[in-house]
Amino acid sequence: MLTQFSLRPEDLPSLQKVQNVVCYFRRTKIGGNDSISNVTSLIRAQAFHGNEEEHEPFTFGWQWNDNGQFVVGNGTDENPFLFGITTKPLLRQAARDPATFIFHVDVTYKTNQGGYPVLVCGITDAARQFHLLTLFVTSQQQEPHFSNAFASLRWIYSRVVGQPLRVAMFMGDADSAQFSAAATVFGVDCTCTHLMGYYHFLAKVVERAKGLSKEHSDAVLRDVYKMHCTRNAQDFDACVLHAYLAEQALLQLAVLSLSTRRDYTVHRLLKIGELLQQLRSCCRQHSIDVRQFAVTATPSKELLSRVRALQHQQLIHEYTPPRMGLDLLLGTMVNIVNVLYVPPLRVYNAATKRFNEHIQVSAKVSANTARLETDNQPATGWPVDTANHTCPCGYFYKYTSCVHLLFAMQRSAVLNDKGEEVLFNRRRTTKPSTHGVGLAPTAAGRPRRPGPALEIE
Repeated sequence: MLTQFSLRPEDLPSLQKVQNVVCYFRRTKIGGNDSISNVTSLIRAQAFHGNEEEHEPFTFGWQWNDNGQFVVGNGTDENPFLFGITTKPLLRQAARDPATFIFHVDVTYKTNQGGYPVLVCGITDAARQFHLLTLFVTSQQQEPHFSNAFASLRWIYSRVVGQPLRVAMFMGDADSAQFSAAATVFGVDCTCTHLMGYYHFLAKVVERAKGLSKEHSDAVLRDVYKMHCTRNAQDFDACVLHAYLAEQALLQLAVLSLSTRRDYTVHRLLKIGELLQQLRSCCRQHSIDVRQFAVTATPSKELLSRVRALQHQQLIHEYTPPRMGLDLLLGTMVNIVNVLYVPPLRVYNAATKRFNEHIQVSAKVSANTARLETDNQPATGWPVDTANHTCPCGYFYKYTSCVHLLFAMQRSAVLNDKGEEVLFNRRRTTKPSTHGVGLAPTAAGRPRRPGPALEIE
């Protein structure tokens, strides 16, 4: 660098001068200060006025002064700090039947030097995808602060969409302030059901089970997961532990909270002015990359990858029942495909001190989740109904999709390996089946290991 600009070491400025220039630029150009006047002017300059461009982020609040400007506050108990930021396309995502989505609220910390939490509000669809609605910065997490945030969200939603925001299911963490605020704001004209995130419940269980041995801790977690996946009240009461448990919160909400600190704050504690600019970038990016809202459940990429990995290891195959029996004569088994599934081998990993599946990383699942794929599997395999797209396994009951259903749909030429529907194959096959009853067809191609000719693997 010195040679490039023909400089000598003694001509360079001192480190203190460089730091002073950087701090001055940060404080004056990108909002790197917590001055009330500067922060208030920055927020009010981007306030909602109705003529914004489609993907232009805008701020909004709850209280207004005599001049028609909303009050930001200074962060004290008497004058709390609160503002929200969003875009028009983000708000329009909730303009649908409230029974088709779940309203989520999560709080992320360590984003600014003032210790103000950031509220992430969004909805999830039937495919378990998270859609961001708005971001709030508030000074505290008490019931009045949540109530003002939710009320301001309903106000800005009605101004943009032209109709009130209706919520049928509200999911948050184990916080009574959130529960009371949601019941007060959304319960005015909605029948709102409050759900507790499974992650928050499980985190408390793991924290309390640290003093137990590994065997007892695993037994507790196994029983908790059984409670989470029960199908009726009788099965729930039959579990060893008895506690209230609601639906599972999507991990995408936690991922968004983590990505906010990783991608926008770069794990730094910013000033409020800087944080405002980063939240603007976050809202603009999500507004441009709005994903299609799914009204029906779709298989995830991880599940499709798991099906391919299981087929590669020949752990899942179709069972061919004998051509006899009353069901075959009556034709009631036309759309039924019996899928035999063998769980992957679990190998001990000394680094993590855990038993992991011997399968590619993108296809691995936890031991509790894998147990849902094999529990109570019949000797002839899972009878998958390809016409109604159903499977009697516990995994399908919980996630409305499973490896057995995807494999059966692919065998029936209804889905491809990417989970996309394909045209029905009208080609007639005249070759007789080469595999026996109850056996999978012989794998084609090069043998997996060298051996004598005509050797059966």
